[in-house]
Amino acid sequence: MGEGDVPFDPSRPHVSRVYDYLLGGKNNFAADRAVGDQIPAIRAHLDWNQPIGLLLRGIVHYILDSDGPVGLVPALTAGLPPGSYVFIHHLLDTGDPAAARLQAQMLKGLGRVQFRTLAQVG
Repeated sequence: MGEGDVPFDPSRPHVSRVYDYLLGGKNNFAADRAVGDQIPAIRAHLDWNQPIGLLLRGIVHYILDSDGPVGLVPALTAGLPPGSYVFIHHLLDTGDPAAARLQAQMLKGLGRVQFRTLAQVG
């Protein structure tokens, strides 16, 4: 296993597999389906005729480029009612060499994360 790789554990849900389950895919496990089932249950309690706040706090940077994050945010926001708000908290790659050391340390501590530029996030 390479540095920063997380061992495969089907008992822990993964956002890509939960997304796969919600889209009707077959590449998911019981833990992913349990989380996916919680998401529709929560949706049933929202008033979809009123604006909704979607908080993506500390989520998107855990989705590596190889997992296809580019389509995730549009897929999540497409069904929001007009006037809704989206808040994204993401690890930012500023391109500052002084920050590169800190980013390397954070990668060691957090494991599987993706720093992105503001243009990539926005």
